[in-house]
Formats: sequence, C-alpha cells, structure tokens
Amino acid sequence: MSSTATVATFNLHAGIDAWGRPFDVVDAVCSLGADVMLLQECWTPDGGESDASLIARELGGYSVTVELAAGRRGTPDPNATEAWGRPRPYFEKDHGLYLDSKRPLQGALATSERAATGDPGSWGIAIVARTPLEEQATVTFPDLRRDQVGRSVLTATTTIAGTPWHLACVHMSHLLFGSPLHFTQLRRSLVEYRKDRAPFVLGGDMNAWGPLVSGQLPGLRRAVTGRTWPAWRPHSQLDHLLVNSAVDVLGGHVVDDRSSDHRPVIAQLAERAR
Repeated sequence: MSSTATVATFNLHAGIDAWGRPFDVVDAVCSLGADVMLLQECWTPDGGESDASLIARELGGYSVTVELAAGRRGTPDPNATEAWGRPRPYFEKDHGLYLDSKRPLQGALATSERAATGDPGSWGIAIVARTPLEEQATVTFPDLRRDQVGRSVLTATTTIAGTPWHLACVHMSHLLFGSPLHFTQLRRSLVEYRKDRAPFVLGGDMNAWGPLVSGQLPGLRRAVTGRTWPAWRPHSQLDHLLVNSAVDVLGGHVVDDRSSDHRPVIAQLAERAR
C-alpha cells in the first residue's frame, strides 16, 4: 500500500483580524485534520511559544519555525465592527500587523498609537507535522527594496508509512515588489525535489495566481484549485499546494474558514506507485 498524507497550507495572519481581535489559531489549524501543515504569518510573542509550537503540542507532533520579521501585533480596536477589518484595510496599509525590523513604518503608521502599543513578537513561516521533521533547511532570499519583511523557503523531510516526504513552505512577496526574482531563486533551490522520485509538496501564500505560479515552477502541478482570498468573499487563489510527479492527488478543496484573511487549502495525497 502506498504512503498517504493529508497536507494543508494556511496563512494565519498572526492569529488576529485587521482590528486586532484574536482567534483560536490552535483550533483553526488542528480542526483541519491534516498530517502536515504549512503555515505562513505564524506569530511568536516575545518570551512565549510560537503558534506552530502550540499546534504541534496539541497534536503530539513536531514543528519548525523561521522568523521573517519582528514588530508588534495590534490589540483589539474598540471601534471594531462585525467586519474582518476596515472597509479598505490594505489600501490604508493598516491591517493590525506592524512589522518594522527590516524597514521603518511609513506614513501614518509611523506615528500610530496602535503600532506603538501593540504586543511585540515575530512573524514567519512554519511546518508542523504529526511525524518527526528531519533535514530541516532554510534558503533566504535577498531583500526587495519595497518589501517590509524578509522572505525564505523552509524545507524539511518527514517519513510517513516508511516513505520520506519532502516538504517546503514559503510566503512569497507581491508581484509589484519584485517577486519574480524570488520565484527564480525558489525554482533553483527546489530543483532536486522537483526531480526526486520521492514525494514532494510545496505549499504557501504565493501572492500570485495559479497560472503564474505554475509557469514559474515547472515540474510541479497544483493539487487544488479554488478561490482563497479574501476569506470573507474570495475572488482569487493566492494560496497553493503543488506536488511533483511522485504524488497522486486523491482529493482536496479550499476550506471555508474565515478566521484569517486567507482560506486554508487542504489535499489528500498519495505516493505514486512506481
């Protein structure tokens, strides 16, 4: 019998909405029922445990986290409405996360009381699995002039039913910031996995539509198609799971979870018979 795995990718928005109201990250991720979770915008409070560590503890599993930026996470705004955030949180550039370790905050955020008084911590990507994570590695991409955070790809290997599964988690920058440069480096860093005969899964918030992602990463195919962003009324798929030729896709879908601004994606995968 071939090895099978349920894999999910989920951008957590640091466990808050744009008003700074927290949601139960551990419950949101564990309720997916996945064997492997590829997480973006994973928060680690100063002096505390990362979201990934808490999730792994709940599952009796394992985790690895890579910090990409540090700053503050907004506390609940007393003016919050029932909506996930203000009508135009991204155009106003205030969605509750104030990350300034790479570059100082700009405009109104530089003097914002919410930014100055938020809870300090770090923001990054993580892999959580029910089975041990080995061969952990990180490839750091060069900073982009307009990007407020660092970018990396995190890789690890886990063994499921005797078969090694290679995993990669990434949170790509925006196209307008120059992400094609990072896609080139991502493609080069994953060349051995794309050609390897062992199962390989890449997941993350790509900040790009499916055809562009597929074109940038030949040798990989999308496991799930469906709209993921924004979570409350999605019109685009920015979150993707991609697999190599050693993987069969048994099923998968976008999960209707509106805790974050991205909906999670989950797929049931199997090692392809040789």
